Formats: sequence, structure tokens, C-alpha cells
Amino acid sequence: MRGSTPGRPPMCVPPDHQAGECVSGSFIVDSRDIGEAEALLTKTYTRVKLSNTSRSACTRTRVWRTPATSLNVDDIEYSYDVTFEADPSDNILLCRMLKGVFEARQPGREPVPFGRGECAAMGAVVNTPFGGFIRNGYFTLISVPRSLLSEVAGASGKGDEPVRLTSSTPVSTAAGRHLVDVIDHVRHSVVNSPAAHEPILAGAVARYLAASMLTTFPNTATSEPTTRDRNDSCNAELLRRAVTYIHDHAHTDISPADIAAAAGVTPLALLNLFRKHRDCTPMEYVRKVRLDHAHNDLADCDPATTTVSDIAHRWGFHQMEAFRLPIRAGLRRRTRATRLKTAPSSEPAYRIASSTPEQVVGDAAGARHHLVLEPVLQFLRRLP
Repeated sequence: MRGSTPGRPPMCVPPDHQAGECVSGSFIVDSRDIGEAEALLTKTYTRVKLSNTSRSACTRTRVWRTPATSLNVDDIEYSYDVTFEADPSDNILLCRMLKGVFEARQPGREPVPFGRGECAAMGAVVNTPFGGFIRNGYFTLISVPRSLLSEVAGASGKGDEPVRLTSSTPVSTAAGRHLVDVIDHVRHSVVNSPAAHEPILAGAVARYLAASMLTTFPNTATSEPTTRDRNDSCNAELLRRAVTYIHDHAHTDISPADIAAAAGVTPLALLNLFRKHRDCTPMEYVRKVRLDHAHNDLADCDPATTTVSDIAHRWGFHQMEAFRLPIRAGLRRRTRATRLKTAPSSEPAYRIASSTPEQVVGDAAGARHHLVLEPVLQFLRRLP
């Protein structure tokens, strides 16, 4: 085992992890006794039975947990080869192999091996026991509530049943690779961020992960609209309800399922409603509304006490690059509108596409405009 660095778990650090990376969290399992490890894993996930299948006398089991608002992200290491049997789990245990081999075993199916850089969905099939063999194992495990699948699917499963996964194996190598990239992004960039506990961002991350799972694993989701769905997608009153709900709840963690319930339609009808009448998806519309609120906050807040990152995280934007470009464009449009409103009609219109924020004001009557637009200009200067 390599030496640990301050702030990260003193566990083996395979090349998949960045050197010196600070991983927040704490050990929830750290035991050399298999019986004790069984009890702790059972308390954490579901009832599990462990068996040492190696000749190693060292049977250390360790789980480092990084908690997030809506997800638990764990790094798990076995110092020995182990087989396990587990009862059905309430959550889907999304596994990303960092080192070693995991062989998934499920009743009535052939064992499926997963190596470093691959992913699997432990306990994917509802109400079904699962198990496997782990050799020299070190992996990331994310507990994903099953309800998230229906929430993000945009439609119910067959026969109005909840959407479910039907296999723990990705539909293709490419699909598995994409989900590994998503897991790595969540593990390294999101849950360690100070913004990870902002409700809007945490909810969006959880749904993003669930949506990626639906494109990776076989499932029961259907995208065929019903006759009612087609009729609802033409109803302006239903659109008004949805839009009103979004504007009233933009500051909270809302999902397509929440908006659909407020409007009284299915998620699929809601999607078609927005595509037809707003030329966007419901969540794209939510993003536009939140950006508008961010514009207002940037213009109204005191730059001495509020940072751009504070406002970005408040409205659910983790990636500053994705936040910076639309915000800069919006503030420049607002700057132009304010300038034209305050300037006499005899004054020329000054160009917005300037190399520095100060040039937005223009040369003529610059002092007066600067007093009106100073809060906006200060934030423009601070945007990356």
C-alpha cells in the first residue's frame, strides 16, 4: 500500500485516483475481523455473508464514505480474496472497479467478470439476491435509490410499474465507459466540492447519475406516448401550470416528475408540451429561469460580501465555465438595456463587445452610466 496524504483515506491509491487528491469523508468500516465486517456491511447496505477464499491471513475490510445530500459515495477495499452473498437491496449499488476483479453472480445467470475501469450494478434486479467473487478488490460504490429511475425516465415502466433495471451488466462497452466517466466526475469533482450539499445541485447530480444508468443498463422504461399524452401536449393550460410551478419553485430541487405532477400530466407529456411550445425540455426551461435569477442576484448583491461562485452554487451551477458564458451574455444584454434607458436619444449607442468591462459604458456620458452600472461591471470583472 502506498502512503496516504492528509485529507484522503489511507487506502491503496490506484492510478485511477489523482495523486495528492483530497477525499473528504471518514471510515465507516475498518476491521480485520470478517464477522465484524459482515455486521457493519449489513448495517450499511443489506444483509451480507463474507467468506475468505485466499490464503492470506490478513482479512482487512475498509469502507471510506463521502456523504452527499442525496447519494452516499464509498471507496471499498478488501485486502483478501472474498466471496459474498447478499439479500436484495433497497438501493442499486453502482460499482466502479478501480483495482482487481469483481465476478458478479446472480441466480439463474452465468457469472460476469468486471475488471479495472469497468462498472456494474450490484443488486440491479429488484427483490433478487445477489453475490459474487472479489479478488484484490478496490472499487467505488454509489448507493442509488431505485425511485430515481422512474423520476428521470420521462415515462412509466410497462403496465404503469416503476422503472426497473433488468441486468447488472452494461448494454455495451461504450455505454459502460460513459457511465464510468460519469461516476469519476461525481466522485472526484462533485462530492468533494463545497457546493455538493446545495440541494439544487445535489438533486441534479443524483438524477444525472440515474439517467446515465438508464442509458447503460437494460431496463423497463418505455418512451411510447399514450393517447392522453398526445392530447395533453397540446393543452396551453397545462403548460401554464407547469411554467407557474417552475417559477415558484426554481430555488428548490425540482425534477421533471415534480413539474409533471404539478401540471397534472405524465413526464412524457410534459416533455412533449415544452418541446412543442417552448422549443426546449422542461429542465432546460428550469435552467433558463435559474440563470435569470442569477442575473438579478449578480446585479443586486454586494460584491464585497458575495462571490460569483456563491451565486452559481446557489442556483445549481457547479461548472463555472457553463455558468460564466450565459451569465456574461445576460449581464451584457442587461448593461445595454440599462444604458439605452438612461442615455438621451441624441447619444450614440455604444458597442457591448468590448475588450474590457469599462468599455461597455462607452466614452460619452461615461461617468453617469458608470454610476448606474457599477454593480454589474464589478461582477463582469470577476467572472473567470
